[in-house]
Amino acid sequence: MNRLIIDTKNQTVKKKWTSYLTLNDLSLFKVLSWVGITPKDLPYVGLCSSILAYFTYTNPIFVAVLGCLCIVAMSLYNIVRAIPILEKTLSTRIRFWHVSVVILGLTIVLGQWEAPAGAVFLTGLEQLMKDLVANGSAGNGAIEEESVTQIFILFRALFLLLIVGGALYAYNQSQQGNDWRPILTQIGIAFAVIISVDVITYIFAGV
Repeated sequence: MNRLIIDTKNQTVKKKWTSYLTLNDLSLFKVLSWVGITPKDLPYVGLCSSILAYFTYTNPIFVAVLGCLCIVAMSLYNIVRAIPILEKTLSTRIRFWHVSVVILGLTIVLGQWEAPAGAVFLTGLEQLMKDLVANGSAGNGAIEEESVTQIFILFRALFLLLIVGGALYAYNQSQQGNDWRPILTQIGIAFAVIISVDVITYIFAGV
């Protein structure tokens, strides 16, 4: 819901987003519009959901890995959106190497606390991948389980950066008087993807 604020001094009218939600704001089409889905997109969204449901039933591991890749893509997207804000705040230019150092550095830090990091999310899929690697390698050491662990720690690091980048962008939007709720909706979708991956792994793989 929005409201009009009249500046009597400058005789201007400003539109400002309020920080609360109404029942009208929570309608189906309103929520879908926050993530860029229009009524014309609904047939394709339904078709995509049906295909994902089919793959979830026939090949759940594929869907779980696809979910991890979606998290990676969403993380990089939010990081890219947050870079101009950080450049303006820090008065310096942020390059690819700076972002790489942050991602890899956070991966190393999370790796030092492997148990707490693993206890958060994606533990079931990580263990499943370790079992597959162990059975596939058949003792020849082609792929070590430690490599699988590092990959999933990287996933967790990117997810944390997704939250930080999304929150920073949402805060910047609110400061400019723009609607910040679509950004938080995207973060909520990321959480839903993570939970779905864990649920799918637990139900279909028993891990």
